[in-house]
Amino acid sequence: MALPASAGLFTPGVVVVTAYGNVGNAATNSLFSVGVPTPISLLEFSPSGAVGSAPLSIRTLPTADSGSNYGIVGEYGSSSEGTIQLSGDGRFLTLGGYGATASYAGAGGPAGGYSDANGVKLAQSTDASVPRVFALIDAAGGVDSRTAVNNIYSRNNARSAYTQDGTMLYVAGQGTGTTDQGLYYTSVGTNTMANPGSGPTTIDNAVETRVTQIYQGNLYYSTDKKNKATGIFEYSGMPTDPRQTARQIIPANNGGSGEGQVNYSPEGFYFANATTLYVVDTGVPKNGGRGDGGIQKWSFNGASWVLEYTLSNPQFIRAPAGGHGETGFEAIAGRVVGTGAGARVELFAVSYTLGDGDPDGLYTITDSLAASKDPGETFTEMEASGPNRLFKGVAFAPTAEPGM
Repeated sequence: MALPASAGLFTPGVVVVTAYGNVGNAATNSLFSVGVPTPISLLEFSPSGAVGSAPLSIRTLPTADSGSNYGIVGEYGSSSEGTIQLSGDGRFLTLGGYGATASYAGAGGPAGGYSDANGVKLAQSTDASVPRVFALIDAAGGVDSRTAVNNIYSRNNARSAYTQDGTMLYVAGQGTGTTDQGLYYTSVGTNTMANPGSGPTTIDNAVETRVTQIYQGNLYYSTDKKNKATGIFEYSGMPTDPRQTARQIIPANNGGSGEGQVNYSPEGFYFANATTLYVVDTGVPKNGGRGDGGIQKWSFNGASWVLEYTLSNPQFIRAPAGGHGETGFEAIAGRVVGTGAGARVELFAVSYTLGDGDPDGLYTITDSLAASKDPGETFTEMEASGPNRLFKGVAFAPTAEPGM
């Protein structure tokens, strides 16, 4: 894969955060408000750095087309964008956004918002007006944003993208309905503007989807939708067409009733091993009722997945009625350190907020891999997003191929 020249290698082992808005470099030195386009930046943080340390580096993805690569932007304040994930082989970061098409730029450029003749903003743009673009970033910072489609996620957003090895993509998101929402499979480099017949293959568009990834050869996705099935779903293997049906492995709620019922609102998830799954929950379920905002630890008992406990930040708002503030988490990355009974799991998560423009943060917590009861760990906020800037996703940095 030929990638453009870049600013240098990612530091191995660092945490990479997607940030929308003003991150302090020339490319993003603007004021942003909810609903307007924003450059997407990648910030590197040392996992062991001092709290409040400045990013090790800031990389802003290109917003202008270059050759076969499309410029890519996000919508500031959109609560379901910006997920970034490390590929299965560890060589790429992946994410989805919008094509920064000049024909859709509103007066004043990005700071004034992209809108068409009817005043429609970026996330509500039709896919025909603004292609949905998926980018791969390699260990040297090279960006491959050739994958651009204009036949899915109309009037809404692409929420995540995942690749096993940089050749094919699974993408998740929401559209106008069952014709353009859900889970799709496509080749890296697919361009439906130039080749209208080359669109993504539907895997499941019965419901909108949030985060998708592959673990041990199986495809998973999360969903949280009012009046629809909510939870984590699993395919046996990696489907390439809609003939397979996913099975639900994490339920929509705790099975209680009345005051005892808790509804889940899952976003990102991380498998520590084949029997331990961490799920970040926003705490604001689309089906309403009490939420469970935090990082849930689920264990497989041989027959089903069971919730062991939820790592919660007591400073977050619980079961909010409205307003502003952090309620849970939307993105997660993790790694297992050590072996045997002393193995621990280092978790990094981006918080979720009630207000689209509310500041959020990058948090870390360490959990005992073997624990079945909450050991009482506490969260550390590594970095707050600050004014006019929002954190969205988190992943570990990609690494180069051996010998490169």
